[in-house]
Amino acid sequence: MKLEEKDIQAALNRRLSALTEDPLRRAKIRQRIAQKEEPKVMKKFSMGLAVMLAVALMSVTALAANLLISPKLNAVTVANHALEEKYGITLPMQTYFGRQEQEQKDGSVQVTYEGYENMAYVLGKYTVTVRDGKAVSVTWSHDGESTEGGFEADAWGEKQIQEMLRLNAETGTTMAFDDYIKAINARNGFVYDPQPFTEEEIEAAVQQFDRESAEIQGKAKFTDHEMNQIAKEAVIQVYELTEKQAGLLLPDDGLYQYYEGKPCYTTHVFLIQNPFPDDPYSRETFVEKDGTYFIYINVETGVVEELHYDSGLGGNG
Repeated sequence: MKLEEKDIQAALNRRLSALTEDPLRRAKIRQRIAQKEEPKVMKKFSMGLAVMLAVALMSVTALAANLLISPKLNAVTVANHALEEKYGITLPMQTYFGRQEQEQKDGSVQVTYEGYENMAYVLGKYTVTVRDGKAVSVTWSHDGESTEGGFEADAWGEKQIQEMLRLNAETGTTMAFDDYIKAINARNGFVYDPQPFTEEEIEAAVQQFDRESAEIQGKAKFTDHEMNQIAKEAVIQVYELTEKQAGLLLPDDGLYQYYEGKPCYTTHVFLIQNPFPDDPYSRETFVEKDGTYFIYINVETGVVEELHYDSGLGGNG
């Protein structure tokens, strides 16, 4: 069968997740190795090198000051606020949803939030239409249906999702409510039956990724360091982080891949505000805006094309 772009990305994500360590764990290992290194004698910098470093720093700072956000991403910020205002769906709750944005012919942007995988029916789909910086329409596929009865209800809204987060934090799994979801899906004729990829399809996806990655790197007008700085500033601005939160951001290594046909550098930025005393890379308790931020930066223009946030509460507490 022919693989679509979304199928290739899914196959690649599965393959990479199986072969590589968790990004947060990699950062943790790097930090521990650094701590064990012997102190090094600091060398004197020449005046020329000092000037070069200062210019480089000014360049990165200028990039951050002139941060470019795509129109779709600006619309997402408006949509997130509208979703919380009308339905009580906060950013941490979005861990159970997949988000997509689509530019319309009239210039508006339609942002949809749909429940992941087997949760698609019970959580439904929220649709926010943003025009001229304002949410002109905010709807839910379960509008008009009752959400009373906890997990027994066919439509799960704010209260159920709050309980899902609580149970996830307590158990680290979705097992506490999986059976309810299965029963509701069966009652309503909803079938979730994902087809596994073959080894050949996965290999083809990985090879295609390698080819495209090399191609995109050749187009890059910015260094990895510059794009990591752009990524950090995007998270700070879009999610309105405080100065203290911004100082705790932890970037990770990036990848080169196409996003909606655009050559991008994609990376992760982590925020952990209440870590374990002996392990700064693992959180003891969740604090608002903790989690992983996924950023896609156009390597030719420096525009932040996409930015996703995952609190991590939906699977590992």
